Amino acid sequence: MGTMEVLERLSPILQRVFNDDELVATLELTYLDIDDWSSLSQALMIAEIEKEFDVKFKLREVATMNNVVTIVSLIESKLNQKD
Repeated sequence: MGTMEVLERLSPILQRVFNDDELVATLELTYLDIDDWSSLSQALMIAEIEKEFDVKFKLREVATMNNVVTIVSLIESKLNQKD
């Protein structure tokens, strides 16, 4: 799965979690760009991502997930491990 497909599948998750229908996942997007990004919303986002992509993140990975480029990289890494 390529980066663009991951971003396309990630956008609806971010829109639901952060209650913003106009939010689009881009590699430049960080927690600083989203007013409602908190530890609780991040936990909800991670749970949604794990469900959508059928992956599980380790605690040390979760600690680094404060921007979309890192999230996409982790998702791609997890999916490539399945192959």
